[in-house]
Amino acid sequence: MIRRKYRPGVSVLSLGVALALGLGCGAPDPQGGEAAESVYRNGRIYTLIEGEPWAEAVAITNGRFVAVGTTADIEQLIGPDTDVVDLGGRFVMPGIQDAHIHTQMAAEFALNLSVDPDGSWSQIADAIRAYASRHPEKESILGGSLPWLTEVIGDESGPPAHRSILDELAPDHAVALWDVGGHAMLANSLALQLVGIDRDTPDPEGGTIERDLTGAATGVLRELATNLILENAAALTVEQYADGLEDAIDRLSSVGVTSINEVWAFPKVLAALKRLDEEGRLRARVVASIAHPVEFTTDAAKKAAEEAIASRSRYEGERLRARYIKFVLDGSAGGQTLAMIDPYLGTDFRGEMRNPPEVMKEEVARLHAEGLGSVIHAVGDRAVRTALDAVEGALARHGENGTRHVIAHTVFVNPDDLPRFSELGVIAEFSPYFWQPSEGAEILRDEIGKRRLAWGFPVREILTSGTHVAAGSDWPVVFDPNPFPAIETLVTREVPGGSDDHFGKEHAVTLEEALRIFTLGGAYALYQEEDTGSIEKGKKADFIILDRNLLEIPIREVHQTQVLTTVLDGEAVFRAAIRQQEQGQ
Repeated sequence: MIRRKYRPGVSVLSLGVALALGLGCGAPDPQGGEAAESVYRNGRIYTLIEGEPWAEAVAITNGRFVAVGTTADIEQLIGPDTDVVDLGGRFVMPGIQDAHIHTQMAAEFALNLSVDPDGSWSQIADAIRAYASRHPEKESILGGSLPWLTEVIGDESGPPAHRSILDELAPDHAVALWDVGGHAMLANSLALQLVGIDRDTPDPEGGTIERDLTGAATGVLRELATNLILENAAALTVEQYADGLEDAIDRLSSVGVTSINEVWAFPKVLAALKRLDEEGRLRARVVASIAHPVEFTTDAAKKAAEEAIASRSRYEGERLRARYIKFVLDGSAGGQTLAMIDPYLGTDFRGEMRNPPEVMKEEVARLHAEGLGSVIHAVGDRAVRTALDAVEGALARHGENGTRHVIAHTVFVNPDDLPRFSELGVIAEFSPYFWQPSEGAEILRDEIGKRRLAWGFPVREILTSGTHVAAGSDWPVVFDPNPFPAIETLVTREVPGGSDDHFGKEHAVTLEEALRIFTLGGAYALYQEEDTGSIEKGKKADFIILDRNLLEIPIREVHQTQVLTTVLDGEAVFRAAIRQQEQGQ
């Protein structure tokens, strides 16, 4: 792949010749005959345009595609100052749109402590001990992600999930570490003392402080009890968040992500994103989903969230918009934290809602009337049904007004509720980054049984019903935001690379459908389908160049895909080292 300025000696067709040829597939209107700022030619460009999915070249001016067509067509727009990139047959597609991500948490991890939850306990312990040793100046350490916090940390070989573990590893620091699900946290004794959690501290509404037989806090905090740490401990500054967010978004650029929905935005994060946008450092399109006041425990945090929602227009920018409010209804995985319609096997327990459904339903309706949509975390089938009921109530009270609503994760859907997504216009957002066959599936099978487990991630049925479908990584809940393993598993429902075990083959989609989910589907969820999601004339020039043609390789090799270049508004925001090597040849 070679990039160069156009050199004299290569013919530029005259306006009359261009008119005689006739330019199709979004090719330029020859009237005016102005040269493009940049041209990418000789590629295999997967446009995702209905009926015209392939092109060879594109022309870009002012950050938008002004022509999409054959190399011969597009070369008519090459002028003396046109920047020309010869793709050399490389595969090009629209940029990935991640509809569910926590860049704020990724920034916190990067600026504090980040551990791989898939590592052994000895590796994790060494990382915690080493970080504390390197940073004696820090009073507190916030980070993640630990393996699942059950009675032990991770699997049966892990240590007890107890504050004493962190006391031993970092005795001079207040330490609080998220677990891999992002719904539980382990805090050490100093962290509990710092925020005043003791045996007399009541559980906050929507959260649990786990206790031992004596009533003392074990250090495990679940759901909104984690906010007792987050809202009271020392927080990052706006400047620190801006730096951390910039680095997180650069990481996303390296795996082809050009647009995201930051689904847990609070005032400092919004201010940091706004700063990046104003300074020209926001190298992705960002839709912010503001965390609703019900997601906080202190009066100060609730008030700040209310003010952020009321003044959301001040966070609008060139690449930043606040379009949704975030609610969380239930938990994240095993441990009977999901809200289910029928009880867990062998019990009368159906799981608990993190937030009162009545409050959520009232707020979804009120905000819908203001044109503000909702992103509702719902994993269990009762949580999904409750979220659908909330949207149905909002539509009944205020009618269709163009406001969009998203059910986040959409893991277990009762078959009776499948048609309701399309009937209500609800966007189904799935998280195929972490649901391939795993130990978690085995745990859930034991808790809810094979019948309900088979309802998991019903992408095929929901897509076939005409529902808008998007995908989100939930990074850093998953350790790697790379979308290509997730694209593969949407098709195979196996472990990336293939496996004998599979999870819900009947729910699989085709590769073409998976690519639409990650591009046009995400664009719709982010309110930007008119500007992004496909490569066509008039749209923003957001696209990626890959090291292989996804549609010509075995499906079980898709996860190996590498991004060579990521382009946003016609400007490269990431180039892999391989590109420089090719230029030198």
